[in-house]
Amino acid sequence: MARRRVGGHGRVHIFHMPQGPLVPQAREVATRRHAGLSELVRMELGVNLAAALPEYRRPPEYRLPRGYLDPLALQRDQELLVIEGITEPIYARYLDEMTNPNSEGLKVKSRNWLNAEDTAKVVAFLKGEFEHMGFTTCVQEFKSWNHPDNRRAAGRKVSNVIAYVEGTDVGTVTMGAHFDSMPPKDRGSSWLFNGNPDNLAPGAVDNGSGVAAVLTMAKAWMEAYNKAGLRPKKSMYFVAFGGEEENLYGSDRFAQELRTPGSSNSRIPANCRPYPTDDHKAIIMDMIGWRNPRFQTDTVTMETKTWAADMFASLAQSNVLNNGNRLKLLYGLDPYGSDHESFLNRAMEAVLTIDNDGDENAYRCYHRTCDTIIQVSTRLATEISRMNMGAMLREALLN
Repeated sequence: MARRRVGGHGRVHIFHMPQGPLVPQAREVATRRHAGLSELVRMELGVNLAAALPEYRRPPEYRLPRGYLDPLALQRDQELLVIEGITEPIYARYLDEMTNPNSEGLKVKSRNWLNAEDTAKVVAFLKGEFEHMGFTTCVQEFKSWNHPDNRRAAGRKVSNVIAYVEGTDVGTVTMGAHFDSMPPKDRGSSWLFNGNPDNLAPGAVDNGSGVAAVLTMAKAWMEAYNKAGLRPKKSMYFVAFGGEEENLYGSDRFAQELRTPGSSNSRIPANCRPYPTDDHKAIIMDMIGWRNPRFQTDTVTMETKTWAADMFASLAQSNVLNNGNRLKLLYGLDPYGSDHESFLNRAMEAVLTIDNDGDENAYRCYHRTCDTIIQVSTRLATEISRMNMGAMLREALLN
């Protein structure tokens, strides 16, 4: 707060800074919701500050539209074959591998791209898991490019790990989450290249919780395929994206090549490319594992643009059938700060699912070394996984 004299009368300047007084509030490099610009508001004498300053409003609750017709109504038994494979113990095992440096297999302390050695181990682990499940598996690799907000981000190796299921018709549905994590910020250092000497970035909620869900759902799908020979009409992708924290690099390149094959120097490998089509949809998971104790019920926010909001119904119907409607669903139509943007920006329908009301700043371990496995509610994350898998099947359709 600054005070000065103008024409003999005192004038008070009040600056509302949502991220605190030390942050001048330009948009962050990797973009996050609720991280908007500061706001300068002119107020009259005697105004109530609480009423005049901008207030955060929780997203509204979503209700399944009356008359919704479930495209899997006659294939409920096939859907259940997949959903029954999504269990809390399986999810917890994958989460442990991704976020516990003392796990049985993958032993890494960071999934941040500044730690190239650990990142390479993660990519190899994800590729090996998809291959072991029996998927056609590909790695899309490329170098990051200059970004106007952080030119030092260029030239880093980025990898997307892809499990592919070929459909019988045209169209694709992607289930994705980023596997990279973000080291904590140090005061006085840059937002991305910070002074964290050990590069500790467990990233259990952000976003070990999401990539563990991708692995759990992929495993459940393949087990159902082996039991009953399930086949989707639209091709399906289970993707672990790299470089999300740094500027959505992985999903941006994947979505670019999905929309316009061959438009970059890092195409999706040939054995993971579907028939040429303009029909692409995506379900993205980011931070699906922290249970905010202020919420009375387990809550998840769905986020997309208005023209893609029809996808909400697939998620809501799946929640009713596969979770007994236990999750409370909120929704937002102002997408911001995660991999769904890469698809939406190219006119491809995509929806983000994120825990609670989507306010990551409410999570005290956001981008901190305390973002460990003990912060994750495996029950919440498993229920979101079941909901998302059912939605994926409704968007892809089954033969």
